[in-house]
Amino acid sequence: MRELTVGRIRKSDDEIRQVLDDLDRQATNTATPNVRESDRFKYRACAIAVEFLQAGQKIEPVSVTSRNISRHGLGFLIGKYVHPGTECRVSLVTLHSYVHKVDGTVVRCRYVPNSGSVYDVGVRFPTPLDVSIFHRGAARMRVLVADQSPTLHKLVARLLGSFNVELTSTFDGADALEKVAAARYGLVLIDLDLPGTDGTAVVREMRERGYIGHIVGMGGVPHDEARQKLIEAGCDDFVPKPFPPDALAKQAAAQVDEPLISTLADDADLAPVIDDFVAALPRHVAALETAFAEKDTEQIRRTAASLYGEAAGFGFATIGETALHVLQAVAEGAAPALLRPALQKLLRAARCARPSTVVRQCAD
Repeated sequence: MRELTVGRIRKSDDEIRQVLDDLDRQATNTATPNVRESDRFKYRACAIAVEFLQAGQKIEPVSVTSRNISRHGLGFLIGKYVHPGTECRVSLVTLHSYVHKVDGTVVRCRYVPNSGSVYDVGVRFPTPLDVSIFHRGAARMRVLVADQSPTLHKLVARLLGSFNVELTSTFDGADALEKVAAARYGLVLIDLDLPGTDGTAVVREMRERGYIGHIVGMGGVPHDEARQKLIEAGCDDFVPKPFPPDALAKQAAAQVDEPLISTLADDADLAPVIDDFVAALPRHVAALETAFAEKDTEQIRRTAASLYGEAAGFGFATIGETALHVLQAVAEGAAPALLRPALQKLLRAARCARPSTVVRQCAD
């Protein structure tokens, strides 16, 4: 492969990193109004290829240093001026080291003061991207906090500030039950001592109604007693109060969904059928959730068997493996409390699956 040299920045890696850090600091200046259409995430690929089109003709690929990425565009550094309006094709590298070529248009090119010959370029994509394929922190997670203390809700928001979370607060058990019935949460944090109905009764009712999601109990001293009560009620884990360092961050990190890409994603001929398989997964997820709530193990078995028989063929072995564990649990006559963890893993794998094509309109 020919080495990419055109537009390369003539600076050391440390100097380039300093330029990137300075630009990021300027972008977070609170005095500057936020007019961005979507959240941007740090995307520091050392060198990615960009093909610019001039007068309809493709020119030699350019090596650039990426800066950030959003659903609607990409920022990068380059060692030459590029006219706004120039069409281009960017080779983005996914978390799984796949390369996806995405069309775009240069919307800005600004000289970075005192940088020698460094320009900050912004490219806009015609079709929104699933940024979670390129940045782990882009996957948004909904978190429900059930605790009677408003101060604790503020503390949780601070402790989870480094995560891309949508935090929902509730202060009593009845409202918590309504909220989990109305929306899906990646993580539910619930205190043992809630006004009216205590946390254990609320968790039991959630599980009785078929809630499969991850629930973490919280409780003060004596910690061992609080842990036992909440785990027996149906919590998946427990965090003592006051919170140990990084305890909540570890719980959130464990529930962040990492995109699942088909191992056959590089096969362009298979892309349409892989995408059709992924598009059908939400229907399977809904069927499993409904069947579990209705204690319909036969429907769970049929749906899991279907996924087990198909997933690996489309390059999603993880979905097939988790479906097999569900089938084994059903065959063994597992109680709901023992079947639920297997279902959690299968549902999570299914939700993490991504289509083979990032942008259908972008032809190779």
